[in-house]
Amino acid sequence: MKRIFYTLILLALIGLSSKSNAQFTTISSGNWSNPATWGGAPPMGSGTVTINHTVTLDMDYVHSSGSITINASGSLVGNNSMRVFAMNYPSGTASLTNSGTFNVARVPFISGTIINSGTLYADSLLNYAIITNNTGAHIYATQFMVHVGGIFNNNGSSISTNFLTLSTVTNNGSLTSNDFTNSKDFTNSATGLINITSDFSNIDTTAGPAIFTNNGNVTVANDWHNGSQINGSGKFCIGANSWNSGQMTGTFDFCDQSGNDVDLNTGTIAGTITYCVFPCTVGINNEISENKTNLFPNPNNGLFSISINENCWNSEIVFYNYLGEKIYSSLLNSENSNFDFSNQSDGIYFYQIKLKTGDIVSGKFIKE
Repeated sequence: MKRIFYTLILLALIGLSSKSNAQFTTISSGNWSNPATWGGAPPMGSGTVTINHTVTLDMDYVHSSGSITINASGSLVGNNSMRVFAMNYPSGTASLTNSGTFNVARVPFISGTIINSGTLYADSLLNYAIITNNTGAHIYATQFMVHVGGIFNNNGSSISTNFLTLSTVTNNGSLTSNDFTNSKDFTNSATGLINITSDFSNIDTTAGPAIFTNNGNVTVANDWHNGSQINGSGKFCIGANSWNSGQMTGTFDFCDQSGNDVDLNTGTIAGTITYCVFPCTVGINNEISENKTNLFPNPNNGLFSISINENCWNSEIVFYNYLGEKIYSSLLNSENSNFDFSNQSDGIYFYQIKLKTGDIVSGKFIKE
């Protein structure tokens, strides 16, 4: 009889928690599924949820109506590397606002509005929703895909290993990825900084045509390919091979380190495109591997340190902004050196260490 009684109480609590207008606010840190975290039944897919403490997501979870707000003092952290947190799967109207820390491995945002003003970590981020990453906010996603119908507005920092968009992206901040593919509509604004540490592709798929508008700055360390349309008034800096099989229009500057202009052109290039008007030898690591140095933290707020090995001692280090303009230089005369760039604008910065042998060690960092 007691077991039946407790079961009925549990079902009643879950029933109350499933109401879309129910209110849930953490009263202490703990597991999501633990009533002690909430002072009552935990949220079960709907309602207005407010997180002010450290909540461990100990179950795969879907929120489909109402809202979830993670305040600056709060965090939502998955308890294993396969944990899933989904918004509006398979459908729904819920929203997520994060001003604290969100760290869950598998994250599908199927619809709704996602506003990030804090730090969002995910191993796999699949977006069909509207994500706004605010100024000063950070998204770290190993695999980041903006699927058909999704929107990503980046005003802060986005760092990934693989970035693929089949929909609409506007970058007003900094976006860093190992590999980058645009297959729909990507706009890099005049304040936008994109750093691709391997390959860049702008190619049509069934979601196409792929239109990449660059009014800011794009640095590609390895290969660059345009198979569709690229326009704008910004700058491209390419470290290895470049191939255009589409259309290049606008007034942007294109600088290929292996030969200034496009290596292979089987498409069309407007006469208004310029080549290496602003040389960008800085930041392309075709010199010595930067493993002789360690800059940390990266990204940073302008306060950082550089550790070097003995081969770099008493060498000059020169810092440049994304335009290749020299902004600071000094001698490295110790194993660890501290720097203060807090008065500099946010963005991508490059450095070169000129060794006495004549060799150059290069690297880069992001100030946010």
